[in-house]
Amino acid sequence: MVVVTVAMVSVVMVVVAAAAAVAMALVVVVVKERVVVEVVAEAEAVVIVVAVAVV
Repeated sequence: MVVVTVAMVSVVMVVVAAAAAVAMALVVVVVKERVVVEVVAEAEAVVIVVAVAVV
């Protein structure tokens, strides 16, 4: 069970890292679109909250 937990945490961390990278890329691409940037920031915050809740 411990191995499964460690694996799940690792997967979550990888997913969060990927999501953060995608969010950063989107922000860079649409710097001039403030609404989109705000949406991405909110989405990133949600991802962080979910990740913390899971861990």
